[in-house]
Amino acid sequence: FPTLAHGAIMAHAGAVDSIALGECEETVRELADALGRDADLACVDGLVWRRGDLVVENRRRAPSPDPDGFPTPLRRVRPGETAMLLASRGCYNQCAFCPVPAFYRQGPLWRGRSIESVIDEIRMLRDLGAETIYFADPNFVGPGRKGWERSLAMADAIRPLGIRFGMETRPNDLDDALMARLRAAGLSSLLLGVESGSAAELDALNKHVSGDAAEKAIACCRNAGIEPEIGFLMFVPDGTLAGLEANFRFLRRNRLLDRLDRTANLLSHRQIVLMGTPGYRRFADVGRLIPAGPFGFEGDAAYADPRVKWMADIVSPVCLAALRETGRPASSLFWEKGVSGPIHETVNDHLVEMFDSLLATARKPGRPPQAATVRADILASLAPLFGPAPADSTHFAQGG
Repeated sequence: FPTLAHGAIMAHAGAVDSIALGECEETVRELADALGRDADLACVDGLVWRRGDLVVENRRRAPSPDPDGFPTPLRRVRPGETAMLLASRGCYNQCAFCPVPAFYRQGPLWRGRSIESVIDEIRMLRDLGAETIYFADPNFVGPGRKGWERSLAMADAIRPLGIRFGMETRPNDLDDALMARLRAAGLSSLLLGVESGSAAELDALNKHVSGDAAEKAIACCRNAGIEPEIGFLMFVPDGTLAGLEANFRFLRRNRLLDRLDRTANLLSHRQIVLMGTPGYRRFADVGRLIPAGPFGFEGDAAYADPRVKWMADIVSPVCLAALRETGRPASSLFWEKGVSGPIHETVNDHLVEMFDSLLATARKPGRPPQAATVRADILASLAPLFGPAPADSTHFAQGG
């Protein structure tokens, strides 16, 4: 956020006197040194700062080619908790919606740490009490054959440590051999960046992966005993009804709409247009960008197809209302009462049937009924399933 929105922050947040752009470790160290010597901050690469009433942007600092050169963070871990770490930086793709390549300003860029340094950090975290590690890498598996081989070697090095771990990666990076080794090493959770079941929308998102590859990756995970979580963009500003239908078929075909928390998430996700990404610039150039928030960092975009927008305006609030019920103690869906059961299955089925029915309505000629009216009717039909209503009577009518 501070890197990609630095212009807006410096323009509207007077309390901020400097921002480190991109990888900040060396920038912050040099800034502290310069401040300690009362030196001119123009000497600090990668810094945006105030000189009186002027905002000065120094020369950008190039991303470090060797992430092993960064010092290990000072960590405090509570016994039994999950600890995060990075085994790599960046990503080798450049999806239109993703802020990671824009953060580095060099397009696709992936750099892996040495296996030895990663294992040393895991040992340290384990000794501090961590029982589970989550690799926060945008893409755990690096590019090509070398990335695949590195991941195999990483799995073999992690296995003797006796620790569970989670990770995120792209569908095209997985195969049965790698998944088997990762699973044997302690892999317990995995997020796949699938994004869409529509070939046209995958191309528009610059995903560089096919729906077939995603289906194979999902099957590969299940073969290894891992039920993957799915990164998905059901509604995109340039989406079509044909794209929504392809997405819905993909999710049904791959048995991804049978668990309430996942179903509500997958059916409701709308693309957020993030400042600094190619999509943000493109929508701004054609006058379709709808900035949001005080700095305009997270935005929306005007939908090309009003029927897709109609669907999004109904489905997303209804699904989010169901998700909010899992956090409301009086609700039948409250998570402490259990994350599955007949009521969860009933609500799940309602959401799937709702989406199917709305698609059928959207395909009909003529103007569809008002989204607000349809949404209110659906929420009213679901309210009895949620249990006692909250004191705020607008909760269900507005989607939570």
